[in-house]
Amino acid sequence: MDTSLDNVEFLSRSVHRHAALEALIERPHDRADLRESIGASSSTIGRVLDDLEAKGWITRIEHHYEVTQVGKLVGGEFARLLETMEAVEQLQEVIDWLPTEQMEFDITTLQDAEITTSTQSNPFIPILRMATRLGTASHIQMLASSVIPPVLTAVRDAVIEEAQTFEAVIPAGLLDDVSAETGMTTQIQEILNSNQAAVLRSDDEISYTMAIADETLLIEGTDEQGIPRALIETENKSAVTWAESVYTSYRSDAERIGPSQVVA
Repeated sequence: MDTSLDNVEFLSRSVHRHAALEALIERPHDRADLRESIGASSSTIGRVLDDLEAKGWITRIEHHYEVTQVGKLVGGEFARLLETMEAVEQLQEVIDWLPTEQMEFDITTLQDAEITTSTQSNPFIPILRMATRLGTASHIQMLASSVIPPVLTAVRDAVIEEAQTFEAVIPAGLLDDVSAETGMTTQIQEILNSNQAAVLRSDDEISYTMAIADETLLIEGTDEQGIPRALIETENKSAVTWAESVYTSYRSDAERIGPSQVVA
């Protein structure tokens, strides 16, 4: 009896086997239709159909072939495996920098994400990309573990120009960390004085930075020293819904900060 690994190898060794099984999951085909659908020769289609039928994954009914329930299950799971591997390949360079333990959604949803990474010649690329995205959004909800000057400036400019509504939840001690930076605290005060913005302080630990900018989720990837190394951007509904839920959870127990609470 074939093992699970045998079956995975059986499909992965032949593009045509997987393509034929996928096509038959969609609808029944005869040989001619299937040959045209997956672009294989008649002899190849014959071998593929014989192999799949021997596995019990498809069955022949008169002149056409249909997928069996087992074949449908196998094909669906193999497709999910491929999606996972594609996502891993896409995220391989940055996955260690992401808050994966907190990301309670299927990582395969990020396989089409836009990824910006730092380089030796320009380590600030992710930061500048974040600043650009936040500076041009019309509505932002942000969970921030740190304050980065270019990002702060971009948000401040958009808020002051009334081009953006901005709301953020930050950890309780974050403003103390930047109190010595006069320029930064001045910009924070300007944001807080605007009717376009609100910043809330949470007593809960916030270990990563993310933002929902209009319909796009931005997740910052940092190294062990907390230095931003990557920015992930996705419009995937599952990922955005997760972010909205996390943000709402932090916001529910957070306290709004007034301008007088920030000392320049």
